[in-house]
Amino acid sequence: MSNILDNAIRHTPEQTRIDLRLKVIGNSAWIEIADTGRGIPSDLLEHIFERFHSGQQQGTGLGLAIARAIVEAHGGTIMAFNQPRGGACFIVELPLYSEE
Repeated sequence: MSNILDNAIRHTPEQTRIDLRLKVIGNSAWIEIADTGRGIPSDLLEHIFERFHSGQQQGTGLGLAIARAIVEAHGGTIMAFNQPRGGACFIVELPLYSEE
């Protein structure tokens, strides 16, 4: 989560907002991080979870690839899209486990 939140903070202008939401849907927890930044260039959107494909001048391009690997190791999924009003939105879905 810190990699995704760090990206949102870095790419969201000051005096704007980042929304964090947690929803339980069925047997899954959905964590949504939505920012009001410039969004993700459409030609990069389908590649942002690939190693070394950040599209950024700085950094190694590993943060979101690591986030995806961790989420998938826990049986979850991660997705990203641009919001119609601007900014990017990341959704992490993780299974909830019962101790029954």
